[in-house]
Amino acid sequence: MGLVLSVALLAGLPGPTVARADELPSACDVEADPSTAFVTEVPKDDQTTVSIGCVRDAATERCKTFWDDNSCGLRPFLQDGNDLMMIVTFHGHGKADEDYVSQVYDDIQRAQNEGQSLGVYLRARAQQYDPQLFHSPTDDVDLQGRALKSGNSLIIVVPRSEIGTVANWWQKALSTLVGLAAGALLGAGCLISFNVGAPAAGPICAALSGFGTGVVSELLNAYFDGRSLNDGEVWAEAMAVGVCGAIGGALVGKLLTWTEVNGQPLFAKLQTMLLTLAKKLWFGDSALTALAQGFNPFFPAFLRTIARIAGGVGANLHVMVVGDSISNGFEGNHTWRHRLWEWAQNQKWPATFVGPLSGTKKPDDPHPPIPPPLGEDEKAPHAEPDPAQFQGAYAEDVKDGFVNGGSAHYAMWGRQLGQNVHTIKPVMDELKAKQQLPDVLLVELGFNDIGWRGAGAGLVDTMKDFIDQARAANPNVHLVLANVPHRTTLGDANPQLPQRTTDYNTALAKAIPTWSTAASAILLADIDQALGCDPNATTCATTYDGLHPNTLGEYRIAQAFGTALHKEFGIGSELPKAPHTVSTQPVETPTGLEFDGTQQGVTVTWPKVFGAHSYDIQWRDITTDTAATWQQTILAAQTNRWDLSWQFTNQPHDGHTYQVRVRAVTGDSDDYKSPWSAPVTGVAHPTTAPPPATINASAGAGSIDVTWTPPTGPHTDTITRYALWIYDEDTPTVHSRIIGYPPSARTAHVTGLTPGHHYRVFMATWNAAGEGKPRIADTVIPQ
Repeated sequence: MGLVLSVALLAGLPGPTVARADELPSACDVEADPSTAFVTEVPKDDQTTVSIGCVRDAATERCKTFWDDNSCGLRPFLQDGNDLMMIVTFHGHGKADEDYVSQVYDDIQRAQNEGQSLGVYLRARAQQYDPQLFHSPTDDVDLQGRALKSGNSLIIVVPRSEIGTVANWWQKALSTLVGLAAGALLGAGCLISFNVGAPAAGPICAALSGFGTGVVSELLNAYFDGRSLNDGEVWAEAMAVGVCGAIGGALVGKLLTWTEVNGQPLFAKLQTMLLTLAKKLWFGDSALTALAQGFNPFFPAFLRTIARIAGGVGANLHVMVVGDSISNGFEGNHTWRHRLWEWAQNQKWPATFVGPLSGTKKPDDPHPPIPPPLGEDEKAPHAEPDPAQFQGAYAEDVKDGFVNGGSAHYAMWGRQLGQNVHTIKPVMDELKAKQQLPDVLLVELGFNDIGWRGAGAGLVDTMKDFIDQARAANPNVHLVLANVPHRTTLGDANPQLPQRTTDYNTALAKAIPTWSTAASAILLADIDQALGCDPNATTCATTYDGLHPNTLGEYRIAQAFGTALHKEFGIGSELPKAPHTVSTQPVETPTGLEFDGTQQGVTVTWPKVFGAHSYDIQWRDITTDTAATWQQTILAAQTNRWDLSWQFTNQPHDGHTYQVRVRAVTGDSDDYKSPWSAPVTGVAHPTTAPPPATINASAGAGSIDVTWTPPTGPHTDTITRYALWIYDEDTPTVHSRIIGYPPSARTAHVTGLTPGHHYRVFMATWNAAGEGKPRIADTVIPQ
């Protein structure tokens, strides 16, 4: 007999108290049915009898209808007719029934001999099956009763003299007994419906009994504390997920098979028992009637949740996050992936996160300025990014369990959905070879396609291609697709971004229901609403730069994905929570600045600041004025090295004295910036080459022809490249085209220009020290 009788007594907020227990009216003095307050529910299969009521009504000849003569012989041990009493009698298994009753009875006796009350013992047995539908701050009711046995009957007696002083104590005590009866009915009915000796029967029926006990007891206690009983579908999902988690993935399929055949009549029997008790018990029928009616939608939701778990969602499964920088995170971030992992751990969701990567985006190592590639048409060969750049560290307080096993993913900065269409199947195939084939994909992609490639509603076709490729690797894969969050305004730099984002999100929401199948469900995670950024605003409370999530945003995105998993797949007993506000993580001030004047003239380096995304730079020329105004660079330094460039400054000048100071940056506002460092001072002696001696530009049909003569003088013998800059003065928000030419070149032909636009043409030289100052040609207008 694998039945486990357990009680989850989760009492709610205490009500008003009275002076003494003996002043309470006897519960047995109030009867809904004047004939008896002792209720017997005998299932039609006559395998389990559940009786609840008062001792005085059990101690009559009526007891013989459900209790044998030996059991009636227990009357001398039942001292007060007003004691509460519950009897569970097992039939149909002969000596096995009596052995099981003895086992439970002996276990209770050992616990009580060790000083535990009956209530403490029963709660301890129920902990492993706690459905956690409600969270109560106190256990204000205890059962100071005892257990008895008689043959195949287990008897629980709660003396009236030990009833607590909380006004609704007896209601809650009775709730405990009703829950125990519900568990007995479910467990016994489950065992009966399995083939005798089936190895799956014990663990499955034990878990079903335990969670049935916990759900009924907890809901009744919540009702007496004035709480809403919520929704039978919620109870069903919590119980189904809990049972599946308790029995483990190997038995979920057997549970599904059993549930499809036997589940509905068994839960109908439970509902009948509750309605019968409601008509008889002395505290009125409102609580039990409401609970019984709540079971109307219970079975379909229970079966649906188990079916989904049996299909791979909720059981021991592999989950892969697929995304861009929003999901990858930057070094020092927690990431929303960590927040979701924490929720999964708290909910005891047995998921393993998988993927080819495991870290955040590392900041680039410091390096000299990089010359432009040779040739106008030269393009870097297509290749996947170096995985090493996505192995950055997490925030220092991220839990070890996440770092050492829960952080695997497939998310990269700058990643486009269009790129992953071609890579998702190979990545999943590689994971399959490692026994890590993803069962669930949490997908956050699309911003880079919309923001920088001009995509809109049509991007849903690319998403469908992505889904098809994922299903080619695993036909049963489930996907949770995030929409694209609106970011704060980019002004004239990208005025169409908000509408394109809206168009895609609308199209995605319409398409998802048409893509979902029974084998491969597809859900929407609304991270746009979760982050809630206004595309017309300049700041957003959930991001550090208008797009990427700060701590609050991480919780919100995790909440969006977790909510989809909870509501549609029944994962977890409660929704993920997000705090209302969070504090900004401080960033340290850079120290140890060093000045080098021998390369481009002003080169400053410093030790990397952990968590810094970039560094603001201020500089000033103090050659003639030691109190000169600090100049802010237009572009932040992306590494812990900065070289003063001629762009926007026409600096540096040989022999001049410069000061530089730095602050670390983790976001746009001052809250995300450190104080300024102490300045470092040095003298510039650049070793870059001078610009070409001459440069001429002439316009053609949508093109420009450029000629130049090489420079002479110091450092010209080390020139490695010429850099030709083409700047469209009529489109100021577009970056210049920068084209590299070998040191032997003297001419260039540039095509693809807009007729009628004004183009500024200039050229600089490169050598090992860096880029020298340019020579500027006349403005030209292509025809």
